[in-house]
Amino acid sequence: MGIRGSATCVLNFDNAVGHMIGPKNKGLNSMFTMMNLERIVVGLQGLGLSEIAYQNALNYSKERKQGKSNNSKTKNAADLIISSIRMGGKVMWCGNGGSAAQAQHLSTEIIGGLRRHDLPPHPSISLTTDSSLITAWTNDVDFDSLFSRQIEGLGSAGDVLVALSTSGNSSNIIKAVKISESIGVQTIIMTGKSGGSLASMGNVRIMIPSEDTQRIQEGHITAGHIFCELVERAFIPEN
Repeated sequence: MGIRGSATCVLNFDNAVGHMIGPKNKGLNSMFTMMNLERIVVGLQGLGLSEIAYQNALNYSKERKQGKSNNSKTKNAADLIISSIRMGGKVMWCGNGGSAAQAQHLSTEIIGGLRRHDLPPHPSISLTTDSSLITAWTNDVDFDSLFSRQIEGLGSAGDVLVALSTSGNSSNIIKAVKISESIGVQTIIMTGKSGGSLASMGNVRIMIPSEDTQRIQEGHITAGHIFCELVERAFIPEN
């Protein structure tokens, strides 16, 4: 059995559990699956899995567990932002390249509204969009302090910084997180499987269980949409 086949076996088992338990018990489905997934993978080794296929199936089960952990961290990220906004704070976002695009995308969801456009806006700013500042500062000073400089000028204690870095090693993101912590700005880290240098930093860490940049970015936008929607729901009057 190949690498694809080994992961498919585990995934098919997971789907089968879902059918047996039913859609009304999704929480039980997840709990049952996560408790038994590793035992099922170990059992697959006895069916003639090659060592490589076995390890890939085992890695898949571990990634599923990390994904489960990210569910609660996504909720924690939403709670951090909700608390900040209620106390008069704002949300700042930063990232490089594709992560810069996602930073301004998600910032827009907070100030413009995700599903509802009839609700009051919340203060949110992407530090990736001021082309005059970006070109002047990086040309005249350096790139590493591009975001930290803006945080020093715009940030206040109780604000939140959402920092995106697929590698976790972007020097300007690390510096932005450090300066945020020094002035009392709380931080949400969005990174990849290893977390890089950001793995031990931040108040909340959402680490997508992949080493592939595209998959990490897809995980970031999904998690970001979820916690932005949770923030929006928290300010709906009927809630």
